[in-house]
Formats: sequence, structure tokens, C-alpha cells
Amino acid sequence: MSRDGNRSWDDEELRRCAEERLRRAKAGTGPILSQGDAEKILHELAVHQVELEMVNEELRRANEESEAALARYTDLYDFAPVGYVTLDIGGKILSANLTAAVLLETDRSRMIHLPFQQFVPDGDRPAFKAFLKRIFEGGASEVWEANLLREGESPLFVRIEAVLSGPGQECRAVLEDLTEQRKIQNQIRQAHKMEAIGQLAAGIAHDFNNLLTSILGYSELMIHRLSPGDPGMHMVEEIRKAATRAAVLTRQLLAFSRRQVLTPRIVDLGEIITGMEMMLRRLVGEDIDLTTAVEPGLWSIKADPVQVEQILLNLAANSRDAMPRGGGLSISAANVMLTESSTRKHPQLSAGHYVALTIQDTGCGMGEETLSHLFEPFYTTKEVGKGTGLGMASVYGVVKQSGAHIDVASEVGKGTTVRICFPRVVGREEKAETSDGSLESLVGTETVLVVEDEEFVLGLVKRVLMELGYTVLAAGCGEEALEILGKKGADVRLILTDIVMPRISGRDLALRASERFPGIRVLFMSGYPRSEREKGEELPPDTTFLQKPFSPAILARTVREALDRKSPAKRS
Repeated sequence: MSRDGNRSWDDEELRRCAEERLRRAKAGTGPILSQGDAEKILHELAVHQVELEMVNEELRRANEESEAALARYTDLYDFAPVGYVTLDIGGKILSANLTAAVLLETDRSRMIHLPFQQFVPDGDRPAFKAFLKRIFEGGASEVWEANLLREGESPLFVRIEAVLSGPGQECRAVLEDLTEQRKIQNQIRQAHKMEAIGQLAAGIAHDFNNLLTSILGYSELMIHRLSPGDPGMHMVEEIRKAATRAAVLTRQLLAFSRRQVLTPRIVDLGEIITGMEMMLRRLVGEDIDLTTAVEPGLWSIKADPVQVEQILLNLAANSRDAMPRGGGLSISAANVMLTESSTRKHPQLSAGHYVALTIQDTGCGMGEETLSHLFEPFYTTKEVGKGTGLGMASVYGVVKQSGAHIDVASEVGKGTTVRICFPRVVGREEKAETSDGSLESLVGTETVLVVEDEEFVLGLVKRVLMELGYTVLAAGCGEEALEILGKKGADVRLILTDIVMPRISGRDLALRASERFPGIRVLFMSGYPRSEREKGEELPPDTTFLQKPFSPAILARTVREALDRKSPAKRS
């Protein structure tokens, strides 16, 4: 450092000169310092002391900044959103951040010097060793996805990316938790699989419903024609029973595929539960303690009450079968508010107000394998002949078609909890309309055009309507129907048409007919009730729908109601 004057002094020289003069003065061999020299030396010492204090202050400040930076970087390291571990060539953990310890649910101090493969399932350890070998021999970054074991919870699914560090005797690895991401991906894959199965199920149900319409219809016509003592009566009744049972199965298939025709209205879930309590008690038996609880002031929901009852019956029957030696079954309904955080694990749910229907039993429970197939049609754990495998599949379909969400939690030996969340609606409860018309009042003389590409269904419908007094015009396709309308359209009061037909669909036929004959009524029928809607084509307004299979009585009543329905007011 520069000093005043021509001489340059450094710290060591200043100290050496001062000490030498002091020694000589004490020994009497050197000149005694003059007043000026002494003052100069004292001045230099004072300047040096100030400089030392300044340097010390700078060092102290630099040290504080270094410590603060170290604390910041330590926090960034410890509380990073991913886990960091350093491994030696043998896989031993040399260091780890707090996130890694939290992910693996252990103390960081316990992790150090443990072999990392302790957290790897036995079946994956050869793959882990091969992963390490690639890192240390190849020198490039390597990625491995696997399940890791942790205390007290299900396995942790992680993505591990590791790279060599330093002279190649250790590697640094990043652990990214993909557990929730994988769960969501599995849910999406399951939803796609269920949708594909649903489309297949709906197609099967559609074809079966056409066949069952004919079987049910002709069996009922035969029953009306046979005398009570006829030996063939019993056989025909058995045919009808079998066809009716088959119709129930196809309805369950349609419910699963979410193509069943529902009649939703605003209802009180609590009233449905209360009204079914006695029936449910008889269903589950005396060995099972059934309790119900409905929260006061329960919000309304919009659903088909008949299907809600079917959900309760199916779930109660499943709980009963899971408790052959008795147990407890609780059914409750409560208002719930779902927040953004509570719906994070269920991306198909949005935050808002819901009414939760909870069915909980103390039965045998289910394992992961059974839970993964729970809603698949024809999957059952019951003995052959004891179940169809459609109960939970139909529950799933009705729930989804109603805009609700279902969640199932189960543990082997402890029981099962099913929770269905229905969106809250604001409005007053709607009572179902009833019809008490007798079959005698269902006759008519109007002209009805029946359009159906299945010949056996067309023949049945034509026969039933003609016996009721109607004039029936029959067409096997849309083109033929248009030809008939071109000749006799003025006489036709009602078009009864299938929806799905080649070339000209029932919907297109109805639109063309309405343009030419504005007052004509349309009644749609199909074994695949939402086929047109699935293509984005809504059915025209002021139309009625008849679900196959149907009995002659239902056909007669629906045709009469369609003809007697008041026309909507015309718009100016």
C-alpha cells in the first residue's frame, strides 16, 4: 500500500524495522530514535491498524454474505420439489436432502450410509444394479422409473435421473415423485377402457333389444289368445319370463354404457333413502345391522329416482353378500363442499356443492386387483350362477349419466365404503306424473306409419296396432316411408319410426315429414336410445321416445299418449 513520502512500507517491513530499532535501543548499540522518527513510526502503525480494521470489516461482511448464501442454497437444496441423493459406486447413500427423506418417509440421518436398494422392491433390484452400472461405466445421464418402498404407505412411483459427479466415484440422482401423475394416467386409461367397453355393450344391447321386442311381444299376444287351462300356457309364460330377465340384463348394459333413457327430475335423496329403508332391511336380512342417516336441510339433486333406488339396491345387495355372517351397513346422505384442493386427485370433479351418498359396510372388503376391475361388466367374484357381473357396472353407468362421481375405498378384512357425489341443484322437488289409463281406452282409429328395418319387429308392431283398431302403413326403410307419405301423407297422424336405419335415419325422416306435414306427430323407438345423440344430433322437439324392448301394452299406451298430446303453440 502507498504511504506519504518516497518510501513504501509493507506490513512486514514496518514491523521488522520497528522491532530492530527497539532492540538496538535497548542494547545501546543503535542510535536513539529522534522525535520525528518515533512520530513517523507511530503514524505508520496507526494507519496500519485502521487498514487492518477495514480489512477485517470487509472479511466479516463477506463471511456473513457467504453464510447467508449458504443458508439460502441449503434451503433450496433441502426443500426442493424433488429429492436429491448422492450415491457411491456400490449404491450407498452419501448424502440426501430433506425432500428425499420426506418422500421415502424416513429421517435423513438414518438414510446416510444405507444402501439405496433397501428402498427398492426385491423384484426390481437387478434392474437398479444395472441402472447403477450404466451410470458408472457409461458416464452419461441415465433415467429409471420404478416403485420405491416407504414406511406406512403404498409404494412411491418415482423417476430417477442420475449423472456422474467428480472423479467418477459417486453419482448425483434426482428423485421426482410421479405417484399422483401415474394415478391420474391410470384413471384416464381406465375411463377410456370403460368407454370402449360401454360402446361394445351398447351395441350388443341394441341388437338384443330388437330380438327381445319380438319375443316379448309375441309371447304376450299368445298368452292373451290361450285359455287359462291350455297346456301351452305354462311354456309361453316361461318364454316371457326368460325374455323379461334378458330385458333387465340389456337395461343394465345400457346403464353401464350410459345410453339408457333416464327421466331425471329434482328429488330429495333423503326421502328416497327413508322410503326404501324397510325394503332394504328385508333385502339385507336380520343378521346385518342397517343404519340410515340423513343430514337435516339436505340439498336437492337432479336424478332419475328409479335409478337412484336401483343404485341403493345394488350396493346394499353387494354389502349383504360381503357379510355372510352378519355385520354392519350404514347408508347416509350429507351436504358437502368440495374445494379445489380436495378435487385435485379426481380431475373429473370440479369444486362446488354436492350431496354425498355414502354406503359403508364391515364386510370382507376387496383387494387392489378386484378394485381395479370393479366397474367392468361381467366381472364378478361371486360363484357361477350367483351374479351377472353387471351390478356395479350399471351403478357406474347411471352415476356417470347423472353427472355424479363415484369413489370406492376398500380394505381386505375391514370393509368397503362407496361414496357418490351428486351435484347440488337449486329448485323444488318434482313429483312424477302418473298415468292410470286402462287398456280399453288405448284403442284408436287413426292412421299410423310404422318404419322399422327389422322385419320381425315391424310385423309385431303392425299386428298389435291393427288389433287396437288403427290403420297401419308399414315401411322397412326411410325411402319407402317417404314414398308412402308422398301418396298418403295427409292421412297419417303419427309416424312410429326406429332411429338407426340405413341411408335415411329416423331423425331425418321426421324432419322431412314435419316440413311437408306440420301437424304430424313422431314417436321414436330404438334399442340404442342415444345413438343419434352420440353423433351430436338431438332428436327434434315435440317428439316421444319408446325404449325397446317393449310389451304390446306399453306400445299401445305410448302410441295413444303421443296422439293425444297437445300440440305446442305455433310461433309467429
